[in-house]
Amino acid sequence: MKGKQAWMMAVLLGTLVFSPSDLPSCGPFFPQSIFTTTSRPALPLDEYVKGRLGVLQQTYGRAYLLIAYRYLSGNPLSAPEQKAFLASKGEMTAQPAASPLQEWLDARGKVNPAGASTKIGLFRSWGDPWQQFPNCPDDAFRNARATLEDRIRAFGIDHPGIRDWVAAQDAVFANCSAGTVIPPAAEESLPQPLKYDRQYQIAAALFYAMRYDEAARQFRAIAAEKSSPWCRLAPYLIARCLIRQAVVPTEYGKFDAEILRQAEAELQKVLQDAAGSGLQDGARGLMSFVALRLHPLDQLRSLSARLQNPANFADFLQDLTDYQFLLSGYYRLGFTLESARQTGDMTDWILAGWNDPAYSFERWKATGNTAWLLSTISRMKPGDPGSAEVIAAARKLSPDSPAYATAQYHYLRLLEALGRKDEARTALDEILPGLRASLATSSVNLFLAQRMRLARSLEDFLQFAPRFPAEIESLWGLSEGPDPLTLPWFDTDSVRAFDAGLPLAQLCRAALSKSLPAHLHEQVLRAAWVRAILLSNQAAARGLAPELRKCFPELANDLRAWLAAAGPEAQRFASAVLMLHFPGLSPYVHAGVRRRNVAGIDNFRENWWCGFNAGSDIADSTGIRYNYFRYSDPKKAPEPAEFPAYLGAGEKAAFDAEWKMLAAVETAPNYLGKIVLSWAAKNPQDPRVPEALHLVVKATRFGCTDDASGTYSRKAFQLLHGRYAGSPWAKATPYWYK
Repeated sequence: MKGKQAWMMAVLLGTLVFSPSDLPSCGPFFPQSIFTTTSRPALPLDEYVKGRLGVLQQTYGRAYLLIAYRYLSGNPLSAPEQKAFLASKGEMTAQPAASPLQEWLDARGKVNPAGASTKIGLFRSWGDPWQQFPNCPDDAFRNARATLEDRIRAFGIDHPGIRDWVAAQDAVFANCSAGTVIPPAAEESLPQPLKYDRQYQIAAALFYAMRYDEAARQFRAIAAEKSSPWCRLAPYLIARCLIRQAVVPTEYGKFDAEILRQAEAELQKVLQDAAGSGLQDGARGLMSFVALRLHPLDQLRSLSARLQNPANFADFLQDLTDYQFLLSGYYRLGFTLESARQTGDMTDWILAGWNDPAYSFERWKATGNTAWLLSTISRMKPGDPGSAEVIAAARKLSPDSPAYATAQYHYLRLLEALGRKDEARTALDEILPGLRASLATSSVNLFLAQRMRLARSLEDFLQFAPRFPAEIESLWGLSEGPDPLTLPWFDTDSVRAFDAGLPLAQLCRAALSKSLPAHLHEQVLRAAWVRAILLSNQAAARGLAPELRKCFPELANDLRAWLAAAGPEAQRFASAVLMLHFPGLSPYVHAGVRRRNVAGIDNFRENWWCGFNAGSDIADSTGIRYNYFRYSDPKKAPEPAEFPAYLGAGEKAAFDAEWKMLAAVETAPNYLGKIVLSWAAKNPQDPRVPEALHLVVKATRFGCTDDASGTYSRKAFQLLHGRYAGSPWAKATPYWYK
């Protein structure tokens, strides 16, 4: 991007306005395990911009789809374009240049070290303080420094006019973030060049103070003064004043078209002025800014043509920025989505190619472009017209094609949908080693998910259920322990298979299997044990007890008490006390990075469980929401189970029967509270009761509660303070909770 054009587009502020919705909400921000990215390729982006596209997602941002189209069309990004794009995303590591603002402050400090404050704000707001624009660009400070150094060379640093010049420039920059500070007129005794500078400084101060009419008049006067060194620049600055006037005082996203047309006329004069050739690049940049708003469809057609084929690197990044601006703002700029699609094949593909497989098929047949082949196969269903031809074309792609991974993924998806699972499994097993070696984790995980669905046995399922995250969005709370990116975790589809597909017998086998990594083995183990307790399957729970004690030695005493309990009621109470002691026990397997400890209260309520009949969505740690509760609303048909493919009819029936039983299980504080209160009523002398009552109240504070939870909290509190008032557990329980 040309330097002047770059800073001019920034200084014109048309799109850099911030609102509260642009800002992140308050934390804490918990670890978000992202297994497959959907809005952009996984980081780092360098492989993607080189054409290793992986499995394309139709939900990628338009800039990433544009890059994909270029490669799929045989027009790869040049090395300079790749570098420019990566730099725009903050992925180029380079020694940061010195701040232009700091360079200016250093230069002025040599003249007047005790001068104005060094805190110069770069952004200014109008009206709403959340709406800001970049008022003073880097080039303003560069030019001020260069002019100061030139004047020092001409007159000497000790000349009184130099200190006066610096004071005037301080006044100019005082307007960058707020206020109106205008330098005084120049003293008659100053040398003429410094007088000309003062005229320019006054005009600039008016400009930064948002007094655009006055600034334009000042610049017109400067343009008329042919002996001023600023006269050639002035017409260009008049256009800047008009553009600012057209876009800044208006509502965000709107502009004054009539004033922009005046700016366009001024810029035409600058472009026609051969004597001002040094301003041509900047004027073209401003003209593009104006044309985007006054002639958006023409600009989109021009940009689409330039970006669709190997672009001129000098303008690539700016063209891409303008292109995205037009595609995202067409409804504000007066043209339709349909008219935008007609500006070029690439634009048509980005805007519509992923939504209509029949249209994509027609475009593929007409153009032969692999981009249209991919958008066709990605939305195709078995039996769609042309599916055999599309599949055959996809199968012919070589592994070094940028389309290969996407085509293979959807070919396998279609095989699975057709019920040709053995064929799909065999094909996957053949290509997975090569895919693991060549693709980013984000794409590999999509193939692993396919392979998990095609599992032939529990051990096969367990092999493909864990996956490495492509990214961890936040590392809050993960300062200790290994980097979570180096460990495999469960994705949402794996979790749904464990939680809403495996019957208890299978879950127990998984809990005792050695196929899973230790941290996932522990999670499945504790889920299986809790679920066995909730299903009153003492044999299954006892079968898991030795492994549970081995993995969690801190449970040993409570496990011993539970194993020694005589009779169903005593066993239920002992298991309830055990679970109250260890809030990390849950009947669910969870997705993403999760707590590994079973002891201790999690202050953000990742304690115990929510009821199976909660009837509401549960958000897992990937941020994806899904419903576990297949029988939560008797008026609705049950959600389909997430059965792994290898399960037989008998195992599926067993799961359905178990799930209906689990639907009656309340949220943990209620479930545990009911057991403790019942036992306390019949066994008031049991020394474990006071602590258990205290823990029930605590569970209603830190667990997943509903409207009934307050009743259990109040009853436990009243019983504790009425019957065991002298106990330390009563003193530790000053409140009950609704």
